[in-house]
Amino acid sequence: MPTVTTYSFDKATQFLNGLSEAGLHAEIGHDERITIQVVGVSTNEKPGGHDVLVEFLDDLEAQDPDQLPYLEEVVAAHVEANHKPVEEPKTVKVQEEKPGEETGGNYGAETIAWDAAPGVSSKDVTLLLPIAILTAALETKGLNDGDEVGLEIGPETVVGALGADAAASSTTIPLPATMKAAWVAGAIWAGLVVELDDGANKDCLGILLSVDTAADTFEVSVPTANAFAAATPTLVKVNATMSPGILGAGTDCKGWVEVKAGGLEEFGNAKIGGTRIDAGKVIRCRYHNTSDESVRVVIRLEYLY
Repeated sequence: MPTVTTYSFDKATQFLNGLSEAGLHAEIGHDERITIQVVGVSTNEKPGGHDVLVEFLDDLEAQDPDQLPYLEEVVAAHVEANHKPVEEPKTVKVQEEKPGEETGGNYGAETIAWDAAPGVSSKDVTLLLPIAILTAALETKGLNDGDEVGLEIGPETVVGALGADAAASSTTIPLPATMKAAWVAGAIWAGLVVELDDGANKDCLGILLSVDTAADTFEVSVPTANAFAAATPTLVKVNATMSPGILGAGTDCKGWVEVKAGGLEEFGNAKIGGTRIDAGKVIRCRYHNTSDESVRVVIRLEYLY
């Protein structure tokens, strides 16, 4: 079994030309001499400075004693300025953005990794700046054909409570006042995944199709399986899910994409890019491991900030 291994470098003495974590990650990944997959690069504060931590899926020297010197060469040659725009930054729009909420057009990347036990597991991340996701990609080496992966933004975000009862087998749902205000303000939009939750029952209603602010109703793609009472109360929750057309059945209000092992698989490419994700909002990566053993999941996000 591979042993995830972390190598530490002193930022002050070994990165005299500055550090770009995303840039160093890319340089290591592109160096053909290093055959062990790099998982991530991060900075850890320590007394009097910072350590730069480089994580790999296995011990670099387990297969070839020259692997560690190769890594040290890449670190020594790293120049932060090589990964910064040399021209005046320009705004890059993936889609038309709201005035005052455009991205800065700067590229960023984040590697999310964890050991996924058999069954469904997830890992949450939040970023300090507003972003627009461009690509989400899964490294499928060592994974299993038939496993599933998913990603959602703002899981189970409550946008209101029903002010009137919702009948069973209905796709027209009473519109809460707070949800109406969020729609008018542009804080929610068509295409989000919707669920109703009264504490006893939770129905996944597919995607939000439209909102009728005059009739105070909203339309969803999947009818309610249960009746929901306003007095319970019944919460209306939304999230932005990759592949919302492949939602799980019943109460599983999550989009899943089947894994094909053997390479780098993009399960989102500009699918949710362009819509602003506010700083601090949860990005949840999910994995369904169908085997009897844990697997190492590595997901790479690329975004504008």
